[in-house]
Amino acid sequence: MKEDFVQTVWKFQLFNQQEFKSISGQSIRIVHPGYSHINAGPDFIAAKIYIDDLLWVGNVEIHTHSSEWYAHHHQHDEAYNNVILHVVFSYDGKPCYTQNNSCLNTLELKSYIDKSIIEKYEQLAEDMRVLPCKHWWNKIDESIIEQWLERMCISRLEVKCEEYSERLMHLNQHWDQLFFEILARQLGFHVNSEPMERLARSIRTEWFQKNTDNPLFIEAILFGQAGMLNRKFVDEYPNRLKEEYQFISKKFDLQALENSTWKFSKLRPSNFPSIRIAQLASILQKHPRFFSECLAIDTIEEAYDFFNVGTHNYWDTHYVFEKESKAKEKNIGEESIYQLILNCICTVWILYGNIKNEDAYIQKALDLMEILKVENNRYVSMFYETEYHFSNCIHSQGLRYLWEYYCDDKKCLNCTIGIQGLKLKL
Repeated sequence: MKEDFVQTVWKFQLFNQQEFKSISGQSIRIVHPGYSHINAGPDFIAAKIYIDDLLWVGNVEIHTHSSEWYAHHHQHDEAYNNVILHVVFSYDGKPCYTQNNSCLNTLELKSYIDKSIIEKYEQLAEDMRVLPCKHWWNKIDESIIEQWLERMCISRLEVKCEEYSERLMHLNQHWDQLFFEILARQLGFHVNSEPMERLARSIRTEWFQKNTDNPLFIEAILFGQAGMLNRKFVDEYPNRLKEEYQFISKKFDLQALENSTWKFSKLRPSNFPSIRIAQLASILQKHPRFFSECLAIDTIEEAYDFFNVGTHNYWDTHYVFEKESKAKEKNIGEESIYQLILNCICTVWILYGNIKNEDAYIQKALDLMEILKVENNRYVSMFYETEYHFSNCIHSQGLRYLWEYYCDDKKCLNCTIGIQGLKLKL
């Protein structure tokens, strides 16, 4: 038996009755168990408890065994002088005193907890499977699971937004530049996400927004800064890009990335960074004021259309410069577009809503994610054993956060699924 279990029972009031007797025989009735206190000092603060007929307001300390009060030297710590109740799983015989010599009221819980809860806790603690809770999902009220997954989803997006918020401050609230960097990174699709972001950070959005009527400028600065024009060409198109970039690089005193930065190995040709850069150029040409256009999106169709672009016709017959291939349009694929909607549009909406205190954008993001179908990734596949019907992006994003911050560390007693599972009848 561990203390975290006793804390969970107390926090969520997992008792088989509401009237209790202390070790010394006083009647105890809990009005409010208090609030978890993670810093030094008592485990719960601001509890409200009737002891006999007197209402006490103060702190509660939790232990597995009552003797741990002395093992932890609380009798010498004045921070524990305002403890109104000592809650333990098992009382092992010795009265407990505070630093100011007050004898604590002690409540022993083991006789007030159903055996089924203890048995299920022991199963969780001993079960080394990936998901010891897998048989509980379809027995828990669906609305509880949906609310929990939405909360997990929002937490995941807020983690992303924390990083972006710091970057936004560094950019002096330059939303266009931030969106451009996020877009470029997401178009890298994991393998080339870092170099794509470095590419975007090397270019100011003002430069190509002043040249929206010149597609060659946008393509030249992207491919040039990517280091892909530092060679001799035979084809007309890359030679035109190179000539344009030579002018641009002198004008803005630019330093290109090394061409070796980019990863081509083991990628399908449609995912080559050269194709992704060409698609990025097309998005920028289609949406020169991309951030304000992003905010104005209202429907899934508009969001899809935002990324539904082709490329310069040179890429219809090429995956890399100077190497001709079978003719094929290089549009962004459907699954990739849905990923971009999630990781660019929805994330930026939530960031914007948080910073500007406009909840409508947060709700708009969640509404869009509820339409987007569940992602096919390893986090979702790990939860297939639950046999719960995961159907949308809120689910898949929530499951990822749930796994990374709860399941992987076996924090079952901090998870709504774990708590609700303990309440189930065997």
